[in-house]
Amino acid sequence: MISFNKSSGFITLTVVLIIVLLVTALTLMTGKMLLNEQRTASNLVRYHEAANAAQFGLDKAIAQLILNSDNRTNIAVTSTAPYYNVTFGTATTVNVGGNTMDVIPITSIGRSGYSAGATATAEAESRVTVEQQVAIVPALSAAPAAPITVAAGIAAGGNFSVAANPNGGGPGVPVSIWSENTVNIGSSSSTCGQQEYADGTCSSSPYSSNKTGKESDIVDNDTVNFPDNLLAYIFNGSQTIQDVIEYVKQAYPESEYSTRLGTGNGLTDCSSLNTGSKEIYIVRGNCNPPGDVGSADGPVLLLVVNGDLTLNANKNVYGLVFAYAENPASATYDIKLNGNATVYGALVANYKLGNSNGTYNAVYDADVLGKLKNQVNSIIALVPGSWRDW
Repeated sequence: MISFNKSSGFITLTVVLIIVLLVTALTLMTGKMLLNEQRTASNLVRYHEAANAAQFGLDKAIAQLILNSDNRTNIAVTSTAPYYNVTFGTATTVNVGGNTMDVIPITSIGRSGYSAGATATAEAESRVTVEQQVAIVPALSAAPAAPITVAAGIAAGGNFSVAANPNGGGPGVPVSIWSENTVNIGSSSSTCGQQEYADGTCSSSPYSSNKTGKESDIVDNDTVNFPDNLLAYIFNGSQTIQDVIEYVKQAYPESEYSTRLGTGNGLTDCSSLNTGSKEIYIVRGNCNPPGDVGSADGPVLLLVVNGDLTLNANKNVYGLVFAYAENPASATYDIKLNGNATVYGALVANYKLGNSNGTYNAVYDADVLGKLKNQVNSIIALVPGSWRDW
């Protein structure tokens, strides 16, 4: 006789065991899935930490270039989070129109997790590498080839005394004045070599003068090579004064705006300028500095907009003076450098000089112009499409 109680007990036990095994298997599977999800979430967090660290290092490197475009020292932070290492690659020169600029690749490696801060090559739970190319856009794209560069020529009433650029037209080819229009030689005008100017014999040993006439050092009526827009020629493509103002706002900290731009559109006069003034200043209106402006080691770029520039006896400006009229065809502004007042560097005007019998004393100084071009802050621009994290 078969015992149904024994059979049903065995079946019940078997079912219970199967259920226990299924529950155990499901529990293990669920635990493994949760563990994998936790690991995935942890890895994702570590990835984002490393990515943020890498981007932080990249941003810091760009800020370093903004402060000094020549400072390309590698950066390594290994003691405290965020951990990153930044290296600057070899710069390449890119031609943009008639100008050139350096393009610098930057690589930043961010790390997170254990051992992340030990060394530059330490093992870490996550490592992310990001790269970005930046362009060093100089404010000054060109230094004038002549101590006086004037778009609309010089009227008969204007007198000048100029020490030429000895290599303005090529090695050993001096250039004193460069203009798209006619340069008229006034009764007290003369151009000469650097040595003659230093010796005080410019008028007695001139290249060009009222007595000897214009020689090849005065390059006027140059309708072929003279720039169409002097502002763009000097300021790396800027088409308007507002473009130059925007450049200043990008290149300099906000604390310097009032010093260089006044309330935002330019200083109202030149009363604040002195020998400690250097780099770029924009003045709207008449400019009559109380003394010397800039120095041989700290030259100035003085942009005088819609106004006269007057330098009285023995006052000097070291750097580049740009006399700019927003409506040059009808401009009546002028430059008056009285009693041996001199610009050491270069003088540029986009309107006709000599309308009020002004005088123009300019000594070409390649060293001053070179320092000016290096000292004026550059704009650090990101190269579009160059960021990557692979």
